[in-house]
Amino acid sequence: MNLAIFLLSATLAHPMSGIALKTSICELDADPQRFNRKVVELQADYKSDGMEFWILTDPKCPLKGGILPSGQVHDAPVGNALLEALRHGCPGTRDKRVTANWTGEFHWEPKNGPGSGRVYRWLDVQKIENLQVVPLPGVLACQ
Repeated sequence: MNLAIFLLSATLAHPMSGIALKTSICELDADPQRFNRKVVELQADYKSDGMEFWILTDPKCPLKGGILPSGQVHDAPVGNALLEALRHGCPGTRDKRVTANWTGEFHWEPKNGPGSGRVYRWLDVQKIENLQVVPLPGVLACQ
């Protein structure tokens, strides 16, 4: 596997409304009501199985779960570069760490809480900056 780091900075088609509040997944998890329907900016890892599951996580609070990025995260122009980066090596993020600064409107639906089987918090991604894809050492090559 070639050792490479990919960087990306791009904006999705729809404009952001308001100034982004700098926060983290840990803070969103601790007080989701405070950030509900607000534009936020956070640094997070992007995890994916390479097919249909994806989530934003923070290694500083791994037991807290994550935030679902909206489907628009895979739209052009940002999504094309993100998907291309995920195609290198194994599909998804099994053999790589994907991190970025994510900006978008945070949504929280308390009635759809954990265990309901429904999405209860997500980020309507409007901008991705500083996308970095770093291969993980010691991961076996995919066949």
